[in-house]
Amino acid sequence: MPIHSARALAALTGSLAALSLGGCGPEAVDAELAIVGATLIPMDGPAVPDATVLVRDGRIVALGPRAAVRPTERAELIDAAGGYLVPGLWDLHVHVLNPGAPELAFPGLVANGVTGVRDMNGALSLDSIARLKRALDEGTVVGPRLVVAGRLVDGPARSPGARGPNTAVVTSVDEARAAVDRLADDGADFIKVYHALPLDLLRAVAEEAGARGLTVVGHFPLVARADSAAPLLRSAEHLQGIFESTSPQGDSLRALYQHLIALLSEGSPPTPEMAAEVGRLRRAVASGVDPVRLEALIDRLAEVGTVQVPTLASNRGLYLIPFDAGRTDDPRFGGLAESVRSSWQRAGSPYGGDSAGARAHFAALLDLVRAMKGAGVPVLPGTDLGVPWVYPGSGLHDELGLLVEAGFTPEEALRAATIEAARFLGLRDSLGAIATGQVADLLLLEADPREDIAAVRQIRGVALRGRWLDRRALDSLAAGSD
Repeated sequence: MPIHSARALAALTGSLAALSLGGCGPEAVDAELAIVGATLIPMDGPAVPDATVLVRDGRIVALGPRAAVRPTERAELIDAAGGYLVPGLWDLHVHVLNPGAPELAFPGLVANGVTGVRDMNGALSLDSIARLKRALDEGTVVGPRLVVAGRLVDGPARSPGARGPNTAVVTSVDEARAAVDRLADDGADFIKVYHALPLDLLRAVAEEAGARGLTVVGHFPLVARADSAAPLLRSAEHLQGIFESTSPQGDSLRALYQHLIALLSEGSPPTPEMAAEVGRLRRAVASGVDPVRLEALIDRLAEVGTVQVPTLASNRGLYLIPFDAGRTDDPRFGGLAESVRSSWQRAGSPYGGDSAGARAHFAALLDLVRAMKGAGVPVLPGTDLGVPWVYPGSGLHDELGLLVEAGFTPEEALRAATIEAARFLGLRDSLGAIATGQVADLLLLEADPREDIAAVRQIRGVALRGRWLDRRALDSLAAGSD
């Protein structure tokens, strides 16, 4: 059940604080740090070889060639010679704010250089999340920066009792506006909508959110075409709704969804035959896309600037990994809890035993991202951490590699996870680049990620809010020990 009480939140932060490391507590906030000798990749300017970056009170106060920047005597010196210094990475689609999830996810995120996440909905209340954010800022908990939705807003596809406690089920324009107001009052950073929300209610959510200074992100409605919903969303997730809106079979699928939503809103479950027909139509739309319609939709997405977060890592786990006989050979798999390993191994594919169909679907997703990027649709990285086969932190490394496979250059993928992610979140004034005045969320790599994005896996150290964690500390954190 969700954690709402002060006692429960204290237990959560206490268990996370047990993962803290020497030099990473509140007393480290005022420390000075000098990272010396790395090639600085600032993201908003040219690279600087053999650079020095000075950090004080968690922010960058000076940077430049080693000869031009002198550390003070009190600064902790970090020998970064031969390394490459980049901003910390962002994962823009995670679900880590559920009971027990932060303890499992935070260490892996930080140890893999993910210093910020956009959490898309969990069971923790916004009040509890606010206190957790303060603990993270104060250094009593080690974890990434949090940008959060809190409750998601959805339509009446199921009875409220069948939802998680952090879903606002709305059935009218007035209810939609009231849900947005409650979230804004409680401190949500943005509004997330789900796919059972009809277009008229999505429009009401977007209007009220705009009036409250919040953006709306989430899923395209099941019963509407993506080109109609796109202007209402700042970002759309998982590439859902694209094939459905560009296939001749899409109208049949939307009509079936409309029928199912009507049944579910009355508390009537779908029959097995209906569920089977949904699966058949979903596979049909993916393999029967009209290229003319697809091009028109992509142009529309580029025109209105709806950011796409394709979560290729989780889509790979849905379409490819279930057919991979060696999926448990990944060394990361053995480090998971037994309950997690078991649940992942039980996860199947929408294609059942049709390996060729599933592989073709994933290949089509990669081609879709490639086409979107070529047309100027903004694409940013997110993993859907919390679903099978997405590993905390290193799952983002997987995502960046898949973006490169889909047509990004390594440098473009790096920019997407740093400066472009910060710009999308409205945090560019303090995050996303290495510059004077910026928060010192930094990543020291052994190799140049502009040449090979796999270099983001070769981490020598992480600066988290100006606190330095070397490789030994990161390994200790990931192992859950102090």
